[in-house]
Amino acid sequence: LDMKLPVAVGRNNFGDNMKYKETPVQNLTFIALMAGINVIFCLLCKFVPFSTLIFTLLLPFVSTLVMVFCKGRYTLIYIFSTLLLTLLISPQDALFYILAPLLSGLIFGFCYKHNFNYIWTIVFASLSTIIVYYITAPLIELIFVTPIFESFKKILLLNDEQAKNYYPSFVLITSIFQTLLSFIIINNDLAKYMKYKSNQTVPYNILSILSISTGTISIGLLFLYYPLALVFMFISLFFSIYPFIKIYRNKKGWLIIFNLILSIFVFAFLYPLINKESAICLISIFPMIISIISLFIKNSVEQDSYLFDKYEANE
Repeated sequence: LDMKLPVAVGRNNFGDNMKYKETPVQNLTFIALMAGINVIFCLLCKFVPFSTLIFTLLLPFVSTLVMVFCKGRYTLIYIFSTLLLTLLISPQDALFYILAPLLSGLIFGFCYKHNFNYIWTIVFASLSTIIVYYITAPLIELIFVTPIFESFKKILLLNDEQAKNYYPSFVLITSIFQTLLSFIIINNDLAKYMKYKSNQTVPYNILSILSISTGTISIGLLFLYYPLALVFMFISLFFSIYPFIKIYRNKKGWLIIFNLILSIFVFAFLYPLINKESAICLISIFPMIISIISLFIKNSVEQDSYLFDKYEANE
């Protein structure tokens, strides 16, 4: 008997699967596969202890694939089928862990597919998760009589007040990591199967202004609503990454050291004036100052420079 085995069948099939779906059968088959993966994730979250964080990091990527590779009119079928199946398995887990990653993945896929700047793609997808959290948290607590942060509190051994204060920031940070993971995989591994090319230009000055604005809001919210102040602090830190890179690339490293020293002095001055527990939000001073400095530095490096390489897309 001739026992020859096919060569590289898996690689070829993967390449065939990771292409834009044209026919209804191709779209519905791919959607069924992705919805099935979501159901498996939901089951694992329900029955495997402490697996929630790992699987929620992967969930947006599944939805991103649907938005990128399928026609837009099939998206509603994917949303409905995923939510229906996961709600039948575990309504609590579906609302806790599936809904926000599902929507953030779709938003990421939409922005990527329509050539949005990759920075705004990451921002929009990440912020959508925190918005969904603030909309659904009261509903979830009303239906299940369980705080949405209950698992978070148990894992980190926090009391109710600490968990309530820190959970929104945890949601935001997790969402950023989810989106970055999706971006890195698509940008470096799947882009060669796609016909899209996202805009990679870095709008340094806009990001500096946003970092200053969100940092100011964070400090202002210290006296009104501490959990939201923390969220804006992390947003300010995120926006300040590129102003920081701009200063470093322009060989102005001494300004970073100056900013650190100045931030420590300002922090020390303001610390006695506010609640000690809320003082962590004063970290916003660092991204604010570095962003202000960045605005006054002429960019001598290529304006289109970016951190991620990207395959040329196949037409």
